Amino acid sequence: MYNIFYSLIIRFLCDCYQLQACQRKLDSKCEALLILSRDLDQCRQERDQFQLMAEQVQSRYQSIKRQLAGIVSLETFQIINVFHNTKLPNSLLAGMCVVRTGCR
Repeated sequence: MYNIFYSLIIRFLCDCYQLQACQRKLDSKCEALLILSRDLDQCRQERDQFQLMAEQVQSRYQSIKRQLAGIVSLETFQIINVFHNTKLPNSLLAGMCVVRTGCR
């Protein structure tokens, strides 16, 4: 009878130790989950900040691109005008050359 009693006590103590070990594991995993949750929140915030920065950079790029397109168009227009203005006097000079020298 004492053997059965001691056996039950030993088994109960073992079960208690296993329960405590399981409780420590659970506590540890809960703490790890909290840490991971905080890290995930921080990563999400950083992602959102980077997305906002990327959108701002893209917007700035588009703005600069439009400004440059306007400048290039203006410069192109001015260059065309310069060529056109120099072409007329050149054709007049060529015509004068034909009249004076008879060459062409």
